[in-house]
Amino acid sequence: MYLPLEDLVDREMELARLSKEKQRLELEIERIDKMLSNQGFVSKAPKEKIEEEKVKRVTYEEMLGKVSERVNSFK
Repeated sequence: MYLPLEDLVDREMELARLSKEKQRLELEIERIDKMLSNQGFVSKAPKEKIEEEKVKRVTYEEMLGKVSERVNSFK
């Protein structure tokens, strides 16, 4: 069964939403990178917090990959 979704999704609105999400994820990854490269933070923060930030970064990278794929599929 084939269901055309082109008429159900406003391409421009979806691209704008995806672009905004992509930018948000890139900023989060940048924030985490800065935090983890700050030796003052790394030396004082609990190991659990550092690991939590590393896990967040991996999660954000995966999400960014999926969003980027979706953006590319609209082009």
